[in-house]
Amino acid sequence: MSRYFYKYKKSYLKDFDSFDPVDQELIVSTVQSIREFLEGGHASKGLGLKKLYNNGQEQIFEGRVNLSLRIVWVHVGQEVIFIMIGDHNRIRKFLKNI
Repeated sequence: MSRYFYKYKKSYLKDFDSFDPVDQELIVSTVQSIREFLEGGHASKGLGLKKLYNNGQEQIFEGRVNLSLRIVWVHVGQEVIFIMIGDHNRIRKFLKNI
């Protein structure tokens, strides 16, 4: 049984739909690796997990899909919410608006 509830925001799904099938496969594989890590596994260095923000209640992380793409998710209690997929510049712009 999973320790977390996983959700995908509409913005994440919209981002996902904008990629070609090859990138979509990479994204799905990366999300699976992130979920395995969160459930108690270990993360490969290639996943490049990084904490971006922590306000005590929620934490925002990113993981690497490839050299140019990142997945961003929020960890709040027992929920893991995937919120966006984008390049480094898009992620930085998002963080400035928090």
